[in-house]
Amino acid sequence: AYYYTPIEKIIGVELNPTFSRLTKNVIEDYNMNDERIFVYCDNILNRATELQNTDIVVLNNVFQFFIKKKAAQRNLWKFLHDNITKKGAIIITMPSLEEQLAEVNSPIKVDQWLDSFHLERDLSMYSDNDAEDIMNMFFYRVK
Repeated sequence: AYYYTPIEKIIGVELNPTFSRLTKNVIEDYNMNDERIFVYCDNILNRATELQNTDIVVLNNVFQFFIKKKAAQRNLWKFLHDNITKKGAIIITMPSLEEQLAEVNSPIKVDQWLDSFHLERDLSMYSDNDAEDIMNMFFYRVK
């Protein structure tokens, strides 16, 4: 987002202090430490305002690996659903929202909340593993 977009405010929320520090170190190492990037070591449940005002949300294997209880995952998805509401905001996920919501038996109806869309991607510069990951990204726009 920093190098490829003119987005004025890039926000990251990381619950794990180790990963939060790592992210901040990468930002510093690559001289991206201006006023555009903010990384919060926090629970996303404390960041409703940021979600409500965001233009792009990236969710990569969000809850499956560190929240084992499906009810807790459902509650988090409800929170995201209730707060990612800005018309036209884009959500990028891996795996798909449909797959993630089905895994936890969420009642959220993706098609009532979001429109999915496809992007053509030039994979020629990526290794096979990276290209596969990129092809497994899913894109949605808030209705």
